[in-house]
Amino acid sequence: MGWFSRSRQDDSAQAEPAGASKPVERFTFVAVPDDLEAVFSAPLALLYKHSTRCGTSTFALAQVRRFAEAEPDVPIFLVDVHSGRAASDEMARRTGIHHESPQAFILRAGEVRWNGSHSEVRDSTLQQALASA
Repeated sequence: MGWFSRSRQDDSAQAEPAGASKPVERFTFVAVPDDLEAVFSAPLALLYKHSTRCGTSTFALAQVRRFAEAEPDVPIFLVDVHSGRAASDEMARRTGIHHESPQAFILRAGEVRWNGSHSEVRDSTLQQALASA
């Protein structure tokens, strides 16, 4: 599973990208399309699509981590776009939003209220999007 680890008995997931200084234990890994049900059923959620082969994604992940520290009550879901390609494709199909990576979505009650990719995935932008979601 690359830089993600997940115990099927435990609903929490750990994300540990190479070279990271600390794990973000509260991120939930979305590995298969069925895992998206948790994203769409949450009252509020951030879904982040990450590529382990992209420097821009590494920067964006750091921004998502800052957002996670500032917004501890917002559930954060991660899709590795390589190992979780089917989940990534299903997200694009269900939302009608073309796949990109890195890419982030803020959803409220299953409805996408904001999405952005590449340099738009910044802590400050996510904070603003959350406030208006």
